[in-house]
Amino acid sequence: MTIPAIRVGDAIMALSGLGYEIGLEGGVIKYKYMGTSPRDADLVRPLLQTIRSSREEAMLFLRIYCPRCGGSVWRNGFRYRPGGTGKLSPVPL
Repeated sequence: MTIPAIRVGDAIMALSGLGYEIGLEGGVIKYKYMGTSPRDADLVRPLLQTIRSSREEAMLFLRIYCPRCGGSVWRNGFRYRPGGTGKLSPVPL
């Protein structure tokens, strides 16, 4: 087994940081550029390729990733927020 140069979760978070909205719609990974600065294809292409090559892992990550806070969302109504107390905080889903 080879280790990818960048993990899928890192690629998704990097795209979010570059101004992309990325998520799941009916089992399909969708993305849209929402930024205001010009897009850099040399940065984006490898990230999208990483996501495409590890589709199942990307879908799993997108089910728990919160792009607004960078944390993980669980279905039981709790969210971990990076930089917080390290405790789970109840939030509406």
